[in-house]
Amino acid sequence: MANSSWKRWTLNDLLLHGVRSDLRRLENGDTLLIPALGPQVTVGGMVRRPATYELHGESSLADVLELAGGILPTATLRHIEVQRVEAHEKRTMLALNLSPTEDADSAMKQLDAFKINDGDEVHIFPIAPYNEETILHSRTRTAAWAIFLQTRDEPD
Repeated sequence: MANSSWKRWTLNDLLLHGVRSDLRRLENGDTLLIPALGPQVTVGGMVRRPATYELHGESSLADVLELAGGILPTATLRHIEVQRVEAHEKRTMLALNLSPTEDADSAMKQLDAFKINDGDEVHIFPIAPYNEETILHSRTRTAAWAIFLQTRDEPD
């Protein structure tokens, strides 16, 4: 690329989308300009690529979740937390609770409507590893089994 025009690309593009054939190799004498870090958001929890991302025009929670590769099947949309720093003063915890009865279009509209700010930390929670009804049922069956064992072991 020496003695040619400037070509702008981001390392994020390279990492997220892989090497493209239109990218030229660096040559002796080329100059790399690494700009200051822009606005960023941290995404953690049940997403495909949890990390800190620099925002390049992404402004909604849906955009940020797309940057993170989407949510995992074990994620719940019923409870999403966003920790936000407000004007160098305090941290605020915002919660986005989507109803389990909502359809995919309605949920996507809410994710699009939720605006992300520089410095936000998004956490996607997993679905519960068990159902409370199952535990109660399991306890009942275990107790009945223990009683059965005790009566069976007693001598006649």
